Amino acid sequence: MLLNKLIIIRGPSSSGKTTTARKLRESCKGKVALIEQDYIRRTLLKEKDRPGAPNIELIGTQG
Repeated sequence: MLLNKLIIIRGPSSSGKTTTARKLRESCKGKVALIEQDYIRRTLLKEKDRPGAPNIELIGTQG
């Protein structure tokens, strides 16, 4: 049986999110993708960082 999981790692700048994600990927067996938020926003969605834009407000949202 194939199990798919989505793991979201959130936190402030320089808190170790990327390091943690890379370690997790190394420790997992099978295929694991590491997709950074900035890649999705800037490359896939072609959003620009500008004052007052909804994407900027979402980045600051604490969950």
